[in-house]
Amino acid sequence: MDHSMHHGHHDEAMPMDMEMKMDMKNCSGCDMGGMSMSFHFGVKEVVLFDFWKINTVWGLLISCAIIFLACLLYEALKWFRVKLAIRHRQAMASSAQGSLNPSTTELIPYRFRMEDYMNMARFIQTLLYGVQMIIAYLLMLVFMTYNVWLCIAVIVGEAVGYFLFSGSPRYEEAVSDCCG
Repeated sequence: MDHSMHHGHHDEAMPMDMEMKMDMKNCSGCDMGGMSMSFHFGVKEVVLFDFWKINTVWGLLISCAIIFLACLLYEALKWFRVKLAIRHRQAMASSAQGSLNPSTTELIPYRFRMEDYMNMARFIQTLLYGVQMIIAYLLMLVFMTYNVWLCIAVIVGEAVGYFLFSGSPRYEEAVSDCCG
């Protein structure tokens, strides 16, 4: 069987439009479906959903304010979760104190107890953590619009939220996450 016709000649069989689609180096204006992949100072923007379209300076300012408030909510949720955890730990410690003999100082080995995992405090913590993560990822996607004004709203909102809700340096010991 003679295969000499097929070697090095597969480009001729490929349709012209397919060849152009594969050559992305020569694709001027390819911007991921209208989304800019570099930082820009625009007023026209789609934020997160098709119904959240910015076309005016006022729309941009209102959007920045909404994003700023979302950042405050994110930081407030982190603070609230820490406060709930501390309060729950204190309640567990005080109930354990009543059942321990104060004359003994030996450590009791940890035993797995289902009630430690299946309680209302843990359920609330889990629910709040889920909401916190939704807000965190939405803020990340806002930042990924690469609109400088929206990015500034995220950064300033997170910084102000941290200032308002951090309380003390010990707060940092209790909270650690990847995004802020």
